[in-house]
Amino acid sequence: MISSKNLFRYSLLMVLAACQNGPQSEEPSTSQKTGIAKDSIPEQKELALIIERPFPNVTVPAKRQAFKAEAGATLKFESGTRIIIPANAIQDSDGQLIQGEVEIRLREYKDPIDYFIAGINMAYDSSGTQYSLESAGMCEVRAFQNGKELFLTEGESMTIELVSTAEGKNFNLYTYDTVSQGWTYLENKPELLELNPGTDPNAGARFEIEADSSVVDVISVPKPKKPSPGNDIIEVVIPESQLLKELKVFKNAKFEVDDQDTAYKPEYAQVEWDWVQLNRSPFDGKYFLKFSRFKEERSFLVRPVFTGEDFNEAMRVYEDIQAQKEKRRQEWRRKQERAAKIAEKRSRLMRSFRIQYFGVYNCDRIWNAPSVRVEPIMINAASSGDTLVSGSFVMMQSNSIINYNGFGLVPLPKDQSFFVFSLDENHFYYLKSTSVKELKFQGAKTDMILEQYSGGLPESYAEVRQLLEI
Repeated sequence: MISSKNLFRYSLLMVLAACQNGPQSEEPSTSQKTGIAKDSIPEQKELALIIERPFPNVTVPAKRQAFKAEAGATLKFESGTRIIIPANAIQDSDGQLIQGEVEIRLREYKDPIDYFIAGINMAYDSSGTQYSLESAGMCEVRAFQNGKELFLTEGESMTIELVSTAEGKNFNLYTYDTVSQGWTYLENKPELLELNPGTDPNAGARFEIEADSSVVDVISVPKPKKPSPGNDIIEVVIPESQLLKELKVFKNAKFEVDDQDTAYKPEYAQVEWDWVQLNRSPFDGKYFLKFSRFKEERSFLVRPVFTGEDFNEAMRVYEDIQAQKEKRRQEWRRKQERAAKIAEKRSRLMRSFRIQYFGVYNCDRIWNAPSVRVEPIMINAASSGDTLVSGSFVMMQSNSIINYNGFGLVPLPKDQSFFVFSLDENHFYYLKSTSVKELKFQGAKTDMILEQYSGGLPESYAEVRQLLEI
């Protein structure tokens, strides 16, 4: 039996302040043709690019290495990619040969999410016919000295050995015109290099996904307990704003005074307190419950407990959370396994090609997977079913993107999953991995429900990846 059951009383004066957003900063307008936000600012000033990026403040990170221009170098990057630069092959904008330290900046666009973030168009026009390209590896290479962009000397070339996860030899080489937003076919076809593990100490460089606690854990909550016989119980209603996050998931928690607490007296239940606050303690599963009025304060060491049906309900909530945590852990393990498989492929496949100019290069072929022609109706789930004008279909397996301008039919892969992205001036909308088989059709039309990102437009590369769980 419980020796005493005390209902603590307190009165609160709550002041609610309505917050109003301040003036909104002007965002880029939206391209009605591609669904990509207009952005006249170069991708990065020192890279002198004019690429329309969907998120103005987000770029794919660049890796940097330095070498002596007069000596040349073979630069090895963590991913496994190598850049081989001959001696005396770098000049400035006036045509003067450069000596001294030069910095190479390499961006590797490893999948269609990177292409989308960079604002790179995967459409290719050949004799007036539009195609979509499927990539086996894409990168951007630039050179700088003291912040000024440099160039390859006329008649010189350098070699790029780019890691690739796509098998097959029927890929061509293209370079990207950052002004016209289009691809130019190059005649020098990339050579497929299949390396044996251990052939090159840099091949198959470490590739891993760093642990993210928000992915592994849903929320850590204490396991519900019943009261111990003979201990005092405090019943008090704590404002939700004052509840700790691990206890918000439970209802009707009571607080059992710990055996080690010597400050508690049953008569404190007769006092009308002005305020109550619950704080974590250094003891596992225990808390400090603090009451105050005027200048008087009392604090007791307690632990949450549940009685009757409240205990059964709390256990159901706890077990559901534990199941969610285990599901996330399994998802995390699968991601690690996929990362290991990618690392294994990267240890074996590389594509080698020579370039005469710095810029963006892509080992591509025409996307030709079995497809279904669809008229997508993209619906904003956050705005009473409003439709979105245009969007992008991102195919991870094919390493390709198809942009849709809101008119006609769009070919979607018959047997592959894809993401759907759309934007307006201030918001990013997305549908995580789906497939044609999951859609419901009325003729060629099909509804696609896109979530609206609560943060407006992402502000960092990691934020985009975390949102899409990639």
